[in-house]
Amino acid sequence: MLYQGGLGLLDKDYYVDEDKADKREAYVQYIGRVFALLGAAGVTEYTTEEAQKKAANQVLELETALADAHLTRTACRDPELTYNKRTLVELQAMCAAAAAKRHQELQISSRPGVTWAEYLSKPPSALTPPPSSEALNQVFNWEEYFQLIGKEKAQLGDINVATVRGIEKMFELLCFWDGPGLQDYLVFQTVRSFSDCHLPIAFKEAHFDFYESTLKGTTEMKPRWKTVLAHMEVMFVCSVLFCLSCCGVNTWDACLCYMCLFEDAILV
Repeated sequence: MLYQGGLGLLDKDYYVDEDKADKREAYVQYIGRVFALLGAAGVTEYTTEEAQKKAANQVLELETALADAHLTRTACRDPELTYNKRTLVELQAMCAAAAAKRHQELQISSRPGVTWAEYLSKPPSALTPPPSSEALNQVFNWEEYFQLIGKEKAQLGDINVATVRGIEKMFELLCFWDGPGLQDYLVFQTVRSFSDCHLPIAFKEAHFDFYESTLKGTTEMKPRWKTVLAHMEVMFVCSVLFCLSCCGVNTWDACLCYMCLFEDAILV
């Protein structure tokens, strides 16, 4: 199943509701703090306070555009609305069509005197035609994505696109985001996803201050070793399932294999 994602705040409402403006402001401060840590670590794009603030605001702008296409929490519980089966070919074509439409919208908005009817009947020479589906598929190829996560084309079958517009919007932004900040967004989201226990403690502290303290009211951060053990439990289950499904070994041998890997990691 494909589901909407890519937001740093909890859901769509945090980007549009007036009563959550303080949370958005705190979120921008958190993003800037992450970029400041990257700048202190030697990432040249974020060494100045001005660059950090600019990047943080650009990330929020892009996420707000993405959130606009997301379903609300209530809508996500609608079984009919979230049941949209597509083949891999249909999924790729759906996203390419959405991106091509976005290209046309950008062309029209840049020429106020041109109407949709005029554009569709005979595109003016000043407007560039939308890229081909083949060119758009080079930006993001779903078949290659599934291969990278271990799903071969023959294993997929039909895919339930639970949040159609959210998936289309992500594809559109990757192809035709008409503002700066796409690289900043990708950098921030990558760092955010590893902040819990894979990066220096300063990143975890920044993550805790916003997500746990500001949003949830938590007053004390868990010890680092508890976080690591929680991640190891997840890795244990995943490793055992992998050994059982791919290596043809029994449960006990799979556990021994994992423990050997764990011991090697501790020794390192």
